[in-house]
Amino acid sequence: MNKATFLAKLRAGLSGLAEDEIDERVQFYSEMIDDSIEEGMSEDDAVERIGSVDEVVANILADIPLVKLVGERIKPKRNISAGEFLLIAFGFPLWVPVLGALLVVAFGLCIAVLALIASLWVADVALCLGGVAGVILSIVYAFRGFDITALAVVGCASACVGVSILMFFGCLAVSKGMLRLIKIAPSKIKSALLRKEKTK
Repeated sequence: MNKATFLAKLRAGLSGLAEDEIDERVQFYSEMIDDSIEEGMSEDDAVERIGSVDEVVANILADIPLVKLVGERIKPKRNISAGEFLLIAFGFPLWVPVLGALLVVAFGLCIAVLALIASLWVADVALCLGGVAGVILSIVYAFRGFDITALAVVGCASACVGVSILMFFGCLAVSKGMLRLIKIAPSKIKSALLRKEKTK
């Protein structure tokens, strides 16, 4: 891929950003390609050295705060007319509570997911402690001469420890999945915002 094609694709990939920011990023990569060419690389090799356009766009989006990107998307592209202003002003008692309710629901869902993960870990620890307590109790029963009761308690304790070990790996997988989701969610939202801008 030559420089012109790369820069055109980069500009298209960043089309949801502010125009001056797009120009700044395109200029940066243009100078990077020119510097590589001055060092003796061919144009195609210089472009290849940077990476694919998708990787570059992903890296740029990772550096831009989500709030800034959302602010750019909701910024009006034209002046608001008097009728629209009145509609916003008189609709205030309706749209503010709805927006507040949506935010509360989103916050509640986040808390519910975190509470679910925490409860899984608490249940796992409880099973593990129950198994340890069962082993100690079976030793006490064995010393007192209740051999059959001691065996039954050891069996239950072993089951608790076994389930606890299996549950540990499940809790670990769920926690890692949630962390991965939290990490990639902002970049997915940013990409979706840019895609919507391109389709307009």
